[in-house]
Amino acid sequence: DPDVVSGMLTGIQQFVKDAFKLGEERTLHTMEFGDYRVFIERGNWVYIAVVASGGAGIGIGRKLRKVLEEIEASHRDVLEKWNGDMDKMLAVRDQIRKELLA
Repeated sequence: DPDVVSGMLTGIQQFVKDAFKLGEERTLHTMEFGDYRVFIERGNWVYIAVVASGGAGIGIGRKLRKVLEEIEASHRDVLEKWNGDMDKMLAVRDQIRKELLA
């Protein structure tokens, strides 16, 4: 459920800031559990997170930041006036796949 995952990531980010007294501009970028790593990037309007396993993930942080910046640039009008309509963001899936799975 994307809403549950989104809420969880937001909660974890806030917990880390509160627990470690980090400034508002500081965010958590990776988490690990077992063989899995979660890479997180936060933009002006959205979070993007990727789960990788095993040795995967080398250089993914830079790719994630790049695709996030591209998404926010290409969908700026929708994101600035966000009304919750996910249909307006469907093209993002292909954009993410193209950049991260290439």
